[in-house]
Amino acid sequence: QATSMMPVVRGEREDLRPYVVSEHYRDLILRSTERMTMIRDQRWKHVEFHDSTDGQLFDLEDDPGELRNRWNDPACADKRKELALELAQWRTANAGRADMWRSATAEFDHPSAR
Repeated sequence: QATSMMPVVRGEREDLRPYVVSEHYRDLILRSTERMTMIRDQRWKHVEFHDSTDGQLFDLEDDPGELRNRWNDPACADKRKELALELAQWRTANAGRADMWRSATAEFDHPSAR
């Protein structure tokens, strides 16, 4: 899924993906959830915790330090829904890939992270 950014850096291409997606499994740093998935565009960052109904939504233009979680802000409900839909579509298109990486690297997990 990764795409080289070198054509953009060299000025050969200007188009960027509209979204970037990242997944993180519980480890020595992330202990409060089993798995989280993040999607962001140039302005917004949306984080879903797979074992919780809570999440994070940040307006990176107004809050670059991510200090004000807008997850439950009614004024941001449409943006939250938009990003949740994009993330659901990404998960469908990439089903199983993250699980494959998780199982392939399980031997490196610290016992307290399991």
